[in-house]
Amino acid sequence: MVYVTYEKPLAPGSSIIIKPSLWMGNSITTRNAETIMEFEDTIYVVRLGTQAGYRIYPSGRNQGLYLQGAVSSYYVSGQRPGLTKGTGYWLDGLGYIGYAAKYGNLGIQADVGAGYSIAIRSGSSSQASSMTKPGFLGDVNLALGYYF
Repeated sequence: MVYVTYEKPLAPGSSIIIKPSLWMGNSITTRNAETIMEFEDTIYVVRLGTQAGYRIYPSGRNQGLYLQGAVSSYYVSGQRPGLTKGTGYWLDGLGYIGYAAKYGNLGIQADVGAGYSIAIRSGSSSQASSMTKPGFLGDVNLALGYYF
């Protein structure tokens, strides 16, 4: 996936981030809610939303090691072949640890995060409404950027 992230320094050593996203594509592996067994199935998924976070740089320079807390909200729509379309909302909260290096107007950053997700689902069949599962969430990011 490709994201655009906006980072606005608030003070030396802290900033806010906003990461809007639109994702459309096929999800291949899913989980059967009744048997908790993995099976392969194609689900076409559309996800639209944003992540907002607060980043702290212990160095006080808005680069180097950082800690970040973030919350996300997404509208999600998906459909398995032959089943009713399921829609709903995905909410999550994550904590990240990462590193950002800046070279003039160019930058590179990497981080890892973990948190918890909650799905608020709707759909006319139990299978359609169970396409998005709440629970533990992991995230790994590598970013190349240009600072305006």
